[in-house]
Amino acid sequence: MKRRPDNLLTFVQWIPEPSQKKGSDSLRLLARANQVLSRGQDANSVANEEIIDDTMAFSLPEKYFLAWNRNEDASHLFADTIIYDDTAFPQPIQGKAALTQHLEVCRQALSFTQFVVDDFVQNASKTTAMVRWHVTNKNTNQQLPFTNGISVYQMDVKKQQILSGLDFVDSQPIKSVPFHTFSQEPQRWVPFTAWILYLSVVFLSDGILPGANALALEQRTWEEVLGLSLNFAFVSPVLHLPFSPSVHPYLEAVFNGLLAYAGLFAGFLVEDDDPKKIGKGLAYGPIVVGMQFLTSAFLLPYLAFRSRVTATRDDAPFELSFFTRAIGEAKWWGIAMTGLFGVALGWTMFGRVDEIQYGVDFASRYQSFVDLLSIDRVGSSFLVDYVIFALFQGWLVEDDWKRRSSPGETNNTLVAFAKYVPFLGLAAYLTFRPNLPTFDEDLAEKLDK
Repeated sequence: MKRRPDNLLTFVQWIPEPSQKKGSDSLRLLARANQVLSRGQDANSVANEEIIDDTMAFSLPEKYFLAWNRNEDASHLFADTIIYDDTAFPQPIQGKAALTQHLEVCRQALSFTQFVVDDFVQNASKTTAMVRWHVTNKNTNQQLPFTNGISVYQMDVKKQQILSGLDFVDSQPIKSVPFHTFSQEPQRWVPFTAWILYLSVVFLSDGILPGANALALEQRTWEEVLGLSLNFAFVSPVLHLPFSPSVHPYLEAVFNGLLAYAGLFAGFLVEDDDPKKIGKGLAYGPIVVGMQFLTSAFLLPYLAFRSRVTATRDDAPFELSFFTRAIGEAKWWGIAMTGLFGVALGWTMFGRVDEIQYGVDFASRYQSFVDLLSIDRVGSSFLVDYVIFALFQGWLVEDDWKRRSSPGETNNTLVAFAKYVPFLGLAAYLTFRPNLPTFDEDLAEKLDK
């Protein structure tokens, strides 16, 4: 918590005590996270961030953090009767010997870490101090996931010892936008309400859409889902693979066209790499993957609970992940998805023409598809997804344009086309939008000079 000179609050962080205290499991999770974060990094590299300035007059908590960062013994900083409550563990630790053993276990599991002090406050008598901190990898200087924390210490100033400690670690893997934000941004209720209705109608209802609901576990429905999955992107039927099942060509076209539509949303993978987003909302990468299986059931909650982007482009380079760079920022991605959508349209005319049970001409093939939809929950739900995608495809465009356009720059035609023209508008936007400033581009410009 911070205050201005006029005694008004400027920053508040609230970290509740965890309901599930995983203790050593949390240490293993962080150790695993380090393996991922340090992959491909130079193990001998030196962190760029100055953790604690050696010229400072250290307080006892700062001495403790400095000792940890230097991998030094800090037991002499604690009183013999210390009570240390690390709320990630089931019970408080009592006594210097027990705490020393606990810290040694932590040090062995987290030897690659260092503490970064974000804020430090103490009372006038210097007997109580509060520290807000986060943890980074020593080699890569990257923050580890779920490692924001607040610690409170009671101290004996004369003996220069810490009498008690209390740690609160933010261990929530997902911190989505809380519901009170909906009152500040009421537009969030639109995708949230649509999501509830979608789940109710598509998966649970009887009589609104044709066919049985998902809970009925109708065999024909699951066989249809399996058949469409095996014929993904028309690869199996085109190559006449032996395991390729026979599915109505119109249904195959609708299915694969919908996957192409869902694939376009991968063009916004920068959502996960944007440091200017406020808060820590739902991760977008898993949402894009989930959309390939359950389409709107993943997109709609993301739109409701995603964190906000408020800043405009300031030419600060982005450090993009591999998948964002390879897919999300690829100009060819929108073209490729348009190509798949075009193949789907062509499949309605030329797919399975030798299978007469689906009809021998356009009129009879169309009528057989209409007859199928009258009893088919899967196909009718695909049509619902098309409508939802068309209605919500522009919800990520405005923020994406903020990242790419200079202050005052406008392109109302491209943005409007992306927001209001189903599929083709989104594909065109991904193809012709400005590039993000990235570290590689920044370096290339310097080399050219």
